Amino acid sequence: MTMIRCNTRRQADPFADLFGFYTDVDRYVSGSPPAASASAGNEWRPAIDIHEADGEFVLRADLPGLAKKDVSLTIDGTVLSLRGERAYQEADDSEKLARRERSHGQFHRSFDLATEVNAGEVKAVFADGVLTVTIPKVVEEAPKEVEIPIN
Repeated sequence: MTMIRCNTRRQADPFADLFGFYTDVDRYVSGSPPAASASAGNEWRPAIDIHEADGEFVLRADLPGLAKKDVSLTIDGTVLSLRGERAYQEADDSEKLARRERSHGQFHRSFDLATEVNAGEVKAVFADGVLTVTIPKVVEEAPKEVEIPIN
């Protein structure tokens, strides 16, 4: 049996490259631009849930540390796009950085809702680092039966 040693200076996880590949494919499929480097440590993709009810979609995005001015939301047809940026925070000269795990930088997430939505009635609430967006679907009128008079 041959033992293969992982290059620990570059990365501790031998599967990180594979995970990065899947992350890039997911970004491509969702319409987000690829990260500059999956192993660079500054890639940031906020967690997002989208729930569908009878007459609406509800999106919840975890955006800790961001203010309302740091986030933009657009709807173009059936595509919902969320953009934003978390700024890099420099350590004070009086502090010695022991570890950095918090990601920063720009993000862009796009989702095709595959249903016409009423963009004029979208409601968004940003509280406690969570953005909640309610997107009503376009109400289709039921087909009307037209009575034909007999002469």
